[in-house]
Amino acid sequence: MPYLGNTPTTQSFISGTDYFNGTGSQTAFTLTRTVNSVNDIQAVVNNVVQVPSDAYTISGTTITFTSAPSAGTSNVYVRYLSTTTQVIAPSQGTVGTSQLGTITNIASGNTALTLQTGSTPTTAVTINASQNVGIGTSSPSTKLHVEQSTTGDAFKVARGGNYIIMGGSGSGTQYIKGYEGVVAFGNEFAGATTFLTNNTERMRIDSCGVVSVGTGGNGEIYVGRNTTIANAKLEVTGSANMLVTNNTDTGVGAINVLYVVRNNNNVGTIQCTNIATSFNTSSDYRLKENIAPMTGALATVAQLKPVTYKWKLDGSDGQGFIAHELAEVVPDCVSGEKDAVETYTDEEGNEQTRIKAQGIDTSFLVATLTAAIQELNAKVDAQATTIAELQARLPAITEGNETNSASLNEENT
Repeated sequence: MPYLGNTPTTQSFISGTDYFNGTGSQTAFTLTRTVNSVNDIQAVVNNVVQVPSDAYTISGTTITFTSAPSAGTSNVYVRYLSTTTQVIAPSQGTVGTSQLGTITNIASGNTALTLQTGSTPTTAVTINASQNVGIGTSSPSTKLHVEQSTTGDAFKVARGGNYIIMGGSGSGTQYIKGYEGVVAFGNEFAGATTFLTNNTERMRIDSCGVVSVGTGGNGEIYVGRNTTIANAKLEVTGSANMLVTNNTDTGVGAINVLYVVRNNNNVGTIQCTNIATSFNTSSDYRLKENIAPMTGALATVAQLKPVTYKWKLDGSDGQGFIAHELAEVVPDCVSGEKDAVETYTDEEGNEQTRIKAQGIDTSFLVATLTAAIQELNAKVDAQATTIAELQARLPAITEGNETNSASLNEENT
């Protein structure tokens, strides 16, 4: 009988009796069958049926009497009362296509096991010699290889309404991959990877690597986008505000909430206390050399051209400096170049041109203004000294003038 799975067995009652010669001293005898319980046999000594457990015990193929049976020929015998399990082993090679039908097909000489379906058998599952399982492919290259040759989902793992899907209606590959402690999620075609909650898009990563957080891809936070500010990697748009919080530090001192790093060097921080915020740039003496007092600051300040103006955008009033004019006097205060422009691609994919505006950081004027005040103060101090000296000489000059006047009067008379 051909079979798949565990070896088939049958149970039947086969009578049998073992005979033994008593010696008057021997208590243990070996049976021809394995017995599980004293109730599976009947022991008789000198034609007297023995009481199970009291007169004898059983352990596998050994029966042990409490008292040694008397000497005699075949005066001790054991009858078997339980069924016997028989193993039926079919002949080698008796399971084939005709026994399995059209559900599976095992062809002679194949290096792979294939499971086929349909009245005209079509391979559905392949297990090759490398123990790779293929569904939809006859050449599985991994332990589980699922392939969809037409449009649609190729792989789905589901539990209730929760699932992971691989494939989809477009071209390319979508995947979840884990390696060296990293979980990679994405696709290999020029499209966006989107993230949804409540069946609504909340975030996407486009083919350029731009991360957009918001509804329908029109996010209010962009990372890596450069359409508004050239080469900007983080952009916050819309009505949302950008919030930086630290609610775990309960101390009273200043803590850093943002670090500015370039080429692995910390070049600035934003610090906050419980009541204030400060913006800091690196200024440690250990980062500097050729340190010398600033000179000529008053002359520099004299060249500055402070102005008032109105902003074109909303007509509001402003005061300060014109960037390129300030750059001619204190270039450290100004970024960018006069009349510079740049090109960019708008949301519709059209190339546009806009001004690349200069910027001013007036904090770089503090040192110049401080030095100018010190120079002016030195001049004021020098003038005050001169005035004091002149005031000290004034009485003598006045007295001399009075004496000279008296002498002239006498000569005239």
